[in-house]
Amino acid sequence: MVTLESQIEGAGLEVLEWYRTGDVARIAGVARETICRWCDSGRLGHLRLGVQRRIYLVHLQAWWDEAGRGTADT
Repeated sequence: MVTLESQIEGAGLEVLEWYRTGDVARIAGVARETICRWCDSGRLGHLRLGVQRRIYLVHLQAWWDEAGRGTADT
């Protein structure tokens, strides 16, 4: 089973309280614009600070679990 923490570390990042959209894109293996769309559509919880988005670890974990990513073998 792939854990979110191992995916974060595999992306060369530390496990932190929050991440920028570019960081989450690296973790998820998608484009930053995709993360922005997921945030705007409500698919991925986040906090908006002006034009910037912050994705908290709890929101990222909820998305990870809901997407079933923790059940994939890689």
